[in-house]
Amino acid sequence: MLWTLQGYIFREMGKAFLLTAVALTALAGLTGGVMNILEAEQMTTRQLVLVMVRILPISAALVLPVAALFAATVTYGRLSADNELTACRASGINIHHLLLPTLLFSLVSALVTFYTINYVIPGLWANVAELVKSDAVHIVQNRLQSPGRLPLGQKARIYADAAEAVPGQVVDGVRRPDLLNLTRVAFVRMDKDRWISYGTAERVDIRFDKTVEPPTVAGEMYGAHYFDHKKLQWIGQEYSPLEATPIPQQADLKLKWRNLTELWRFVREPGMVPEIQEPLDLLRNAMVDASYYHGLAEQWSAAFDRREPLSLGDDKVRFELRSGNAVADAADGRLTFTDGVEVRQIIGDRHKTLKAGRAAVRIRRSEGGSAEVTLEFLDGVEISDPATPGRSSHKDQWESDPFALPSAVTDEVMRLSPRELLDRDAADTFRLRPQVRKLHGKLCDRLAVIRRDLVALIHARLAFSASVLVLVVLGAALAVVFRGSHVLTAFGIAFVPSVLMTVIIIMGRQMAEKPGTALTGLLIIWGGITLVGVLDILVLTRFVRR
Repeated sequence: MLWTLQGYIFREMGKAFLLTAVALTALAGLTGGVMNILEAEQMTTRQLVLVMVRILPISAALVLPVAALFAATVTYGRLSADNELTACRASGINIHHLLLPTLLFSLVSALVTFYTINYVIPGLWANVAELVKSDAVHIVQNRLQSPGRLPLGQKARIYADAAEAVPGQVVDGVRRPDLLNLTRVAFVRMDKDRWISYGTAERVDIRFDKTVEPPTVAGEMYGAHYFDHKKLQWIGQEYSPLEATPIPQQADLKLKWRNLTELWRFVREPGMVPEIQEPLDLLRNAMVDASYYHGLAEQWSAAFDRREPLSLGDDKVRFELRSGNAVADAADGRLTFTDGVEVRQIIGDRHKTLKAGRAAVRIRRSEGGSAEVTLEFLDGVEISDPATPGRSSHKDQWESDPFALPSAVTDEVMRLSPRELLDRDAADTFRLRPQVRKLHGKLCDRLAVIRRDLVALIHARLAFSASVLVLVVLGAALAVVFRGSHVLTAFGIAFVPSVLMTVIIIMGRQMAEKPGTALTGLLIIWGGITLVGVLDILVLTRFVRR
């Protein structure tokens, strides 16, 4: 008999659960509730349709806890109102055994909610980001007609009256990049917020490279006529290249959209956090530069004591430098040679001699992070070439041909793991210069913030999933207590703890993200669930039994 009753209750709950889930899914998915998680703009119609196909299942999964709560209160409230629970008790059946369907529904809802918020939604966001990336041609095409125009980095903005997409052709087994042919083009070149030139072009061909991350656009401009603010004149160019720049991204995969496995990995290995990669590379580069300057200062000191020239350069260009003094910058260790600087530059079989008041060693890095070293000669430079004896040239300042950093210096820093670099004691361990020490301190502070955010996010997700289990049981128990016409009252009373639970989890997460209240925030997150669990036990043992 018990299995029959439980099956009956399960079917009744299933009907209410299904109808509620369908209604709430349509409400949340089609009216834009779930679409608010996407901050994508300028999407094409095709992209929006594809996104909606992914959104509806997510909406269904998110409304399951509310649907389970409503189904439990309605079903058990009607059973209690019709005195069916009283009849079961009179037959010697333990009322608590009839709560098995509620436990099953709550458990399934909790598991689905857990999987949805930890894997399905992050997967959706990753798919949307990939979808936008794959349809980059149409994204750029839409941006060309938008009020903001198409920004190419911080250096240019382009507007076109017409834009024709041309799919890449396969030539000799190799697929050429997709093209976007623009006609009747107007453009502005900028230096930060200052216009440096503006004009028009007959045609612009834009190429898309999706093999790199992030994908980039580059191209060529034909028949350009523009006004140059620096030269204060109009200039005409038949051909002008456009340098590669990242495509304007409409979907950004932030930490909060990562799945649970990735979040745990980031907590264990903070060096893998995407937001840390760029500043970590900057720190490595700064440490390489400081290490090179420090080693160079030691080499100069040893060479000065032996009355020998300091040797610099690589296989392409070499320098033999003599000076009376060398001064290291207090902030980053950059070297400046003074007191009668004399340098012999050797390129192959040719050489020339340079004399200057000062010479400074400078490391210059490209946007990709590659480095090269140059010597800057200051305070009057005299250049003598043996090929023209008796003749010398004079310049106010002069810069040498670049040469590569010694690989030994670069390899020494690159061998350090992210964990070693991000250790708080690394500044003292590696005797970092003040400027590098400051950069290291900022990175460690940022990492601490990210770690707290990760821990708070993980606990909030787990707590939200666990709350479904205790809240659905509470709804069924209250429905038995508030019987008959008070079913909606029971649902309302059960729904209030749901809202409070959500508020508590959000508040606990916000507190867990702050350094002074991190532990308190975690206690608040799980304290709310514990409180509802105690309330479940109290209602089931004290009131439902009566």
